[in-house]
Amino acid sequence: MEHAGRQSLADFSVVRALPGDRPEPPDCLNDEQKVLWRSVTATKPPEWFTDETLPLLRAYCEADLVHRQVSDRLKRFDTTLLADPEMLGLYATLSRLQTAQAGSMSSLAVKMRLSQSSRYDALKAARSHNRTSQTARKPWEE
Repeated sequence: MEHAGRQSLADFSVVRALPGDRPEPPDCLNDEQKVLWRSVTATKPPEWFTDETLPLLRAYCEADLVHRQVSDRLKRFDTTLLADPEMLGLYATLSRLQTAQAGSMSSLAVKMRLSQSSRYDALKAARSHNRTSQTARKPWEE
């Protein structure tokens, strides 16, 4: 609440969020996750992310990091070791985790309306398909 008279130094030390500011990433995210947070919020208007969607965005950033880490591990996996039942089990576990994280990210993206499917319009898709199919060359025409 404002008061009459001179303002104290403490009055100037409070930073208020202005309407239209994008939400800052929470401190619990690491640097990679904060980069993703800022990248995602930059793709939408400032008012897109409301207080109730911020936990979803945090979960999305967390799931993305796990997905990338598991994917990197799978890329480096020596498939010649799959004859060993223990290594096959590890590979299967990593694959399931990768799939689960991708599913989680997909679900969260749809809930926050980040994905193309959340903006799908059947009429626009049909018109686009018709335009593309009329101008595209058929494989046998090449």
